[in-house]
Amino acid sequence: NGSRSYYLNRSQPPLLADMVCSLVEYDQEQGRNIDCSFLLSAFESLKKEYKFWMNHRVADSGSELYEPKSGLNVYTGVHNHSVRDTKPRPESYREDIELAEAFCQTEGERGYFYAHIRAACESGWDFSSRWFEGESLGRIKTGVIAPVCLNSIMLRFEYNMCWLSNILLSCADTPETLKINMAKDYESFKQAANKREIALREEMWCDELSCWRDVWMNSEDDKNVNDAYPEKEKRRSPSTTNYASDFMPLWAFSAKRDMQLGEKESLYSHEEMDRLIQHFESSGLLCEAGVKTSNTLNLGQQWDSTNVWAPIICITVEGLLSVGRNGLANAIATNFLNTCRIGFEREGDIYEKYCCNGNGNRGSGGEYENQVGFGWTNGTILRLFSLLTRQTRN
Repeated sequence: NGSRSYYLNRSQPPLLADMVCSLVEYDQEQGRNIDCSFLLSAFESLKKEYKFWMNHRVADSGSELYEPKSGLNVYTGVHNHSVRDTKPRPESYREDIELAEAFCQTEGERGYFYAHIRAACESGWDFSSRWFEGESLGRIKTGVIAPVCLNSIMLRFEYNMCWLSNILLSCADTPETLKINMAKDYESFKQAANKREIALREEMWCDELSCWRDVWMNSEDDKNVNDAYPEKEKRRSPSTTNYASDFMPLWAFSAKRDMQLGEKESLYSHEEMDRLIQHFESSGLLCEAGVKTSNTLNLGQQWDSTNVWAPIICITVEGLLSVGRNGLANAIATNFLNTCRIGFEREGDIYEKYCCNGNGNRGSGGEYENQVGFGWTNGTILRLFSLLTRQTRN
C-alpha cells in the first residue's frame, strides 16, 4: 500500500505473474510478436518472487509446529522465525497496542498477536472474521492458517510459469543456451503445480460442504484451538461461515489453459463440481451487488458481510466462466456493474468497496474511510465489460 520503509518485511499476494501473462495475452490478441527480451527478464524476476514465497512463506521445516506435508503456503510471520515481526504496525501503532493490552496476558502473546495482525495485512484481507478464533480482532490467528486464497494464487502462479516457459521455448529470439534451462524450469513448475493440485484436494477440499476450506495448523500459541476441536478437524477451518475465498480454486484452475500438467483424470468428479456450484448458490454470498466477501453477521470488519469487493467479483466471475457456468457469472457481473453505475451517477465516484444491497452505496467497516478512485474497481469494470462482450460475440 505504499513505499514506506516499514513495509519492507511485508509482501502482498503474489499476482505479478498474472500481470505478465495479461501483457503477453494482449499482444497475442493484437496479433503482435512477443517481446522475448522483456519476457525473459520478467521470467527471471518471477522466479525470484516464487523462490521468496517458497522459502519464506511456508512453515519452518523441522519445527514442532504442524507443517503441511504438501508445502502449502502461509502468510508472514508466525511459522517462519527468520521473518517473524513481533512489534505493532507503525501505521496503526496505537490501535495494535490497545488491542494487545485488552486481549494478551504476556509479552509472548503480544508478539504472536502482532505477527498475526501483520500476516492479515499481507493477505489483503485486513481484516476478516476468517482469521478470527471467535468474533474479535483481538483473537486473530492469520499466521497459523494456510489460506485457500493464497494457495489458489500460488497454483495459478505455477500454471502461469509453465505457460510462459513454453512461450519462451517456442520463441525464435530465445538463445539456445537458455532453452535448456527453460525446459528444466517448465518441468519444475509442472511438478509444483501437480503437487499443489493434490494438496488442494487432500488438505483443503471439504466433502461435507463441497468447497475448499482454509487449513488451521497446530501451533505453540494456538493451544485453545487445538483443545477445542477433534484431531481430524485440526487441519481445517473451524468456522461455519462461508467465504468467497472458498471457491477461488476455480479461478486458479482456469489458468491451466490447454496444458496437460498432471493426470488425465480430474481430481474432482462432475458430481462434486455440481455440488460445489449448488453450495455456492445457497451459501448466502450472492447478493444484489454481486458476491459478498462472507455470509457472517456484520462484525465491523471490511472483509466481511456486508461488503462487496471488485477483486472478489472478478475472480469469482472468471472461475465460474471456466467451468461453463456462464449464466451465473453474467448475473454476478451485471449486478456489480449496475451497482458501480448507480453509485457513479449519483456521487460521481468509483469506490474501493460497495454495500451488498446493490444501491451503489459505498461499503463500510475497517480501520479507515472507504477510498474513492479506485484502481482495482476501475480495472474490474473494464475486465467484466471485456468478458461480457467476448461472450456476446461468441
